[in-house]
Amino acid sequence: PPPPRPGIRQRLGTLAGTLRSKASLPPFTRVVAAALIAVFLLVSADPLWVDRLALVPSKTLPGAPWNPFTASWTETSAPAFATFTLLAVALGRVVEPHLGAREHAKLHLVVTLVVGVLASFAALVRSTRDVGAMHRRLCGHQGLVAASLVAVKQKMPDAPVAVKGLRRLTCNQLPFLFLLATLAGGAVVGDVLGRFGFSLFGWYAAWLYLRFYQPSRDGGGGGARGDGSDAFAFATFFPAPARQFVQPLADVAASVFSRGSGGSRTEGDARGAPPIATRRNGGRAGVTTNDAEEAQRRRERGAKALAERLEAKRKAAAAAAA
Repeated sequence: PPPPRPGIRQRLGTLAGTLRSKASLPPFTRVVAAALIAVFLLVSADPLWVDRLALVPSKTLPGAPWNPFTASWTETSAPAFATFTLLAVALGRVVEPHLGAREHAKLHLVVTLVVGVLASFAALVRSTRDVGAMHRRLCGHQGLVAASLVAVKQKMPDAPVAVKGLRRLTCNQLPFLFLLATLAGGAVVGDVLGRFGFSLFGWYAAWLYLRFYQPSRDGGGGGARGDGSDAFAFATFFPAPARQFVQPLADVAASVFSRGSGGSRTEGDARGAPPIATRRNGGRAGVTTNDAEEAQRRRERGAKALAERLEAKRKAAAAAAA
């Protein structure tokens, strides 16, 4: 005889377990969501807090030196708040298991500060032609969302986007598409520096940190840092026709920042030539993270994690429908 159908209590228990698993968040991702909600409620209750937390370059020094940090956590628009909070939560569930809570928090700290400093500098440069640039309010979480998309690309560049309607895209394309979206949105609302600028600075800061300074988790010893794999090269963020134009910027970054990370590196040419890395440890040649095997391991881990999530969703849906 066929097995008995599960009772209503068992079905409800299965559904509740599925909802709990979907609602659970990694530790630092919970902190990110709580911070965004708390700041939004604060500025909604008292708009004066916006001027205290948003970045206004002319007031940052000496009056509000904390603004370069708080600006990336301040949203004044309800639609933008809802969008970026949902994106931060969804991306955090993917990125934090990959990086770990400590590295996830460190990435947010680095990107937050870099975005604030570069936005202030950009406003200063722009003020030579637009006097009001130094007095405009700049804020938004888009820079940190862009940074999380860079980390997703690092984890599983070739994985398809697991969102209905976007399955033809791969994670490799998401950072560039997000930049285009924030550029268009910034142009529409008249805030290109705040929307697109924050996204661009956050994206570039995240790539620099993960490329040159992130502690290696794949072994090799010698205090190796960074991800020198071909799949994470700077030019791979752009469509093929544009790579020859952006490659010189990558080479300059490699020559500057790899010295601070304990080695020297060039990014290779725009046709995708392998980057060259040399690590030094106490004057002895160390182990480099730049090899095809590491890139393959990262791709395999990303594909395996994606397959496990899809299988878990399929089983949960089948159990709920039974």
